[in-house]
Amino acid sequence: MRQFTSVALAATYLCLALIVALLLWRNGGGWAAGVAALVGGLALCASIHAMVSASLKMRTLQRGLDMVREANTILLLQMEKIDTRLSEVAETMTEEAVRRTEELHDEVHILEDLVQRMGSGWRKGWPAAPCPIASTTGAEATSPPPCWALSATPWPTTGSTSTCSPSSACPSGARSSTRAIHGCATRRAA
Repeated sequence: MRQFTSVALAATYLCLALIVALLLWRNGGGWAAGVAALVGGLALCASIHAMVSASLKMRTLQRGLDMVREANTILLLQMEKIDTRLSEVAETMTEEAVRRTEELHDEVHILEDLVQRMGSGWRKGWPAAPCPIASTTGAEATSPPPCWALSATPWPTTGSTSTCSPSSACPSGARSSTRAIHGCATRRAA
């Protein structure tokens, strides 16, 4: 279609230039004036055509640039929305992680309190009983007493006595969980 339009425009420009050239030649200008009018008319039509085409191309190019600018603006707005949503999601996840951590921390404290209460209630039902004493010969006792079974400290050696009672303190090296469960104490003999 574009080629047909170009051919039709060129034919129109030629016809206009020929009409002007024939008018000058027939009205006494001679054949030289007619050829000059033909070339001048074609040049005038071609220059007008070039100016109009350049103007149309500039408008088309300007529309394209405007569309690209608008698309960039839309893209920027969408990116800002996505950034805002991602920030909200990150904040929500952080808050949720903190909340979960606090909940787990609270649950651990509740479980520790429960274990401590169960241990103290369990120990209250046991009477204080002396534990066997280790000797240098090893004749009296061959294994650690039950109160030392889960302790982190070694079994008492010669010269110390050990009693299992709920009110006594655990050995200095025992873990707190062992102290709470067993309530063992070691005393040096005088």
